[in-house]
Amino acid sequence: MIEEKIARICWNTNLWQKPSGPIGKSRNKKAYEYITGYGHEEWLLDTEKIIDGYHYSYLQAIGAHRDKYIGEKFHISLYSINNDTKERWWIFAGNIIIDTENIEKVGKNNSIAVPDMFYKVVIMDGADGQPPHVLAFLFPHFKNKADVKDGSIFHYLVSIDYLEAITGLDFFNTYSNGDQKKIESKVDVTAWSGYID
Repeated sequence: MIEEKIARICWNTNLWQKPSGPIGKSRNKKAYEYITGYGHEEWLLDTEKIIDGYHYSYLQAIGAHRDKYIGEKFHISLYSINNDTKERWWIFAGNIIIDTENIEKVGKNNSIAVPDMFYKVVIMDGADGQPPHVLAFLFPHFKNKADVKDGSIFHYLVSIDYLEAITGLDFFNTYSNGDQKKIESKVDVTAWSGYID
């Protein structure tokens, strides 16, 4: 069974496509993001940086202990807290393998399976007990940079219902049916207008 992990990542108001500056970042004077004004994870969803057909990401919480984790596989959930407002965002990600018989494998001893697609779900807590605001992205595996649609992750927005149909996951099963329908049935970016260019 794959171990579940949760890791905090730096605050970012550009949906982790590019650095968003020092607002909301750590106030700890020894923290990397305090010193530099940006965190290691600020490029997690930057689809313009494809290397040999692969999109790489870096998580400081894992990278700081990489010797311990070499060869391990995890389901990682991410969260971010704005240190100024205490606003919280949750980020869930995973890969999707459709063709298990013809899967591409890479790495030492061909031990790493290359997924056909991967998803990211970004959740912003709702105000005053309201349901959360959600963005769901479904990315195909890009063979090369030319396959990326003008670098914008918004070409890959899907509804939670669509993502659940592909993955078999059930993201908001603790909510009432009415709230689930409101959250999952459509793509709604209105609550994110201050964060989207």
